Amino acid sequence: MIIAIADHKGGVGKTTTAAALAQGLAVMHPRKKTILIDADAQGTATRTVYGASGSRGGLYDVLFNGASAADLVEETEAGYILPYSRELANLDTKTAKNPNRYTMLRDALAELRSVYDFIIIDTPPGLGVGILQALTAADAVLIPVGADPEIINSVMQINASIDTIKKGYNPALQILGAVFTMYDGRAVITRQHEEYITQLCKRLKIPVCKTHIRNGVKVKEAHALKKSLFVYAPKANPTEDYRALIKELKL
Repeated sequence: MIIAIADHKGGVGKTTTAAALAQGLAVMHPRKKTILIDADAQGTATRTVYGASGSRGGLYDVLFNGASAADLVEETEAGYILPYSRELANLDTKTAKNPNRYTMLRDALAELRSVYDFIIIDTPPGLGVGILQALTAADAVLIPVGADPEIINSVMQINASIDTIKKGYNPALQILGAVFTMYDGRAVITRQHEEYITQLCKRLKIPVCKTHIRNGVKVKEAHALKKSLFVYAPKANPTEDYRALIKELKL
């Protein structure tokens, strides 16, 4: 199963969620193989979370230079990852005249489907082709959202992108849901924004996950040490929340 973690807005815990989902699935399903695909030109998952070198190349080489995705996979203490490439920042320009611009990532990951049971894609923020490629390649999409007013436009934008891809390239794409991340339910303003966003999701027919992902310092510590959150801090609040999310989504 390929799952894209996608939201047009940055700063909503997208990379943390992608990594935690991949790491949680690896721990909760030890007989299955899980990998994270870093499709974000910022490379936070590769450099900061997983500590991968990318010395043999990255996703850009698979997309444009004929490299095998399987050959570039790295195994780190945090898990398996296909590293990012800085050149992904030029993806929109590079693919502008390519008739297959949206299906390139799907084709590039085809060989990994026979090796990995779960493939998690960390997508770039913004409105570029990278996120559309991920939605085309994915079987399902999970939308991390923050309980703040700025997320409203972002939810509408990602919903429009999902509709576009479903109509033109990937009609079977499933929306797993929107999940509130970096959540602090003690703040009244947070609960108010949560209500607005929940109502918007209902109008757009986007499921809202019951599980909320709480803030926790252990996330930053695990990233700093380049270790799996589920191994480093199995009882931390965010770890428990991501474990509950995986169960809620029946993954």
